[in-house]
Parts: sequence; C-alpha cells; structure tokens
Amino acid sequence: MRELGAAEVRPLRVWARGVAGDRRARSVTEVMERCPPVRAPDVREAALGLRARGSGLAEADLRLALGAVRRVAGFARATRYLVPAPDAGRRRELLAPRLLRRGERPYRELGLRPDELALGERVVAEALADGRA
Repeated sequence: MRELGAAEVRPLRVWARGVAGDRRARSVTEVMERCPPVRAPDVREAALGLRARGSGLAEADLRLALGAVRRVAGFARATRYLVPAPDAGRRRELLAPRLLRRGERPYRELGLRPDELALGERVVAEALADGRA
C-alpha cells in the first residue's frame, strides 16, 4: 500500500469532513451522520461548523439542533462536540472515566474533599430534577 503525502491527504480530509466538494449535506441530520463530531467552543461557533458542512441549511433547523446539543454535548471540558444523538451515550461512557480523572486534579488543588464534591453533585442534580436550574 502506497503512503500518501500531506498534499494528497489534505483534500481527502476536507472532503471527508464534508467541508468541500460534493460531500456537503442538505440537512443537519445528514451533517451529523456523515461527518466526524463537529467541535466548537460555543454554540454560535457550532452553528458555523454545521453550516460549513452543509448546503442550504435553514436557520430554524440549526436552532432546533443546537437547542438539543446544549443539553447533550458539553461533556468534554468547555469544548462542545456535536455528535448524533444515538452516539452521545456511547461516547460519554467511553470518555467519562478519563475526563473524570483529568478533572480531579483541580479539585484537589482547591482543597475540596470527595465528600464535598459528592454533596455539590447531589445539590446540582436535585436542582435540575426539580426544574430550579
């Protein structure tokens, strides 16, 4: 098998991500099915990422899709990863242990004990369950 050089790989990557050529999607669902996760620091930039991979996407479709994303895809630090809904649970299961370990250090540096963190988690979960947040 022949190894590809950077000049040959670059256009293939752009095509695979749906940013150019005949690969541009016609709907948000199609973008999410075809492309690797769309990564963005905030929801506004996520909309730009979706629009760059699609053609003729309606603003209402983007708002609807990103409304759901706000509830689902903020699990990796401050970066948003837009993934198809059926994949979100599976990705969370794969990434959560690593992300939790990575997140422990700042809490230790702040001097927070595990029981304090557990209490904080319970308070937030109860507030969300009660609709207060």
